[in-house]
Amino acid sequence: MMMMMMMMMMMWRSVTVLMMIVVNNRSAAETSLTIRTVRPCERLTEIPSNISSNTRCLEVKQTQIRVFPSGAVTSLQLLRKLTILENEMLESIGEFAFANLPRLSDIIISENIALESIGAYAFFNLPELSEITITKSKHLTSIHPDAFRDIVKLQYLLHQDPLGRPRLSV
Repeated sequence: MMMMMMMMMMMWRSVTVLMMIVVNNRSAAETSLTIRTVRPCERLTEIPSNISSNTRCLEVKQTQIRVFPSGAVTSLQLLRKLTILENEMLESIGEFAFANLPRLSDIIISENIALESIGAYAFFNLPELSEITITKSKHLTSIHPDAFRDIVKLQYLLHQDPLGRPRLSV
């Protein structure tokens, strides 16, 4: 019985790992049916084009990316969760940056200290999107009025200023 539980725990960990990809300055790991490690990148300046289309969760952390451009993750049609965290160089999220991802349900944007703007339709045509959290991005002063247009399932939208005070909520 104990051996069976240990095997189940190991299988559960494998499934969890297979559904997660982390992209940061220190390393980039790609997942699909098997785990493949991409060579470490000291100065990742754009979203890699070789991320597996089977990716369900993507964390973009501690990169040198300045702009999250339109279509950077369009090929990730199975993506459900996107986290953009601790990117000191990220200045803007462009128009249509996360558009047209049919399964994306959660977006977390946090601790991107240089982030100043979010473009029009950045969150466009995301039929499953229910949560957007934007926190600790102290220079974020411009969110285009159409950035959140036509998000039909949105249940939770939070934008906090650097002191943790809510600025937007649904």
